[in-house]
Amino acid sequence: MNLTPQAPCAYTVRATFPTAQLRSEYLEWLTSDHVHKVLDAGALRAEVIALDPDPAVTLAKGGQVEVRYIFRDRAALDQYIQDHAPRLRAEGTARFPADRGLEFQRSVGMVVCRLPEGYSALPRRVAAADAS
Repeated sequence: MNLTPQAPCAYTVRATFPTAQLRSEYLEWLTSDHVHKVLDAGALRAEVIALDPDPAVTLAKGGQVEVRYIFRDRAALDQYIQDHAPRLRAEGTARFPADRGLEFQRSVGMVVCRLPEGYSALPRRVAAADAS
């Protein structure tokens, strides 16, 4: 399978919180403000996910939130990072400075496959089994 620079690109930010109160405050800001600005700046879509608690993550007493933005391709993400990310990150840092105890991880990857909502592979598997 060839991954090309023209493939959709996922940009994921995971935040880890020391308290549930801080996570709630962050989710409110994220869903009412920040995500909309990233979409306006070039992301095609976004998903905000409150992750299930992970006992191995000791700092995550308040839980973790992950937001995944999908950009048209790597060039669109690079354009966002160059032109918009510094300003939007500064807004986030002003509202949630490091001394409040949040930790962030960012990752980037190419979308290999996206199945439509309601998709079921069952008919394909049955058809393939019938053909053999």
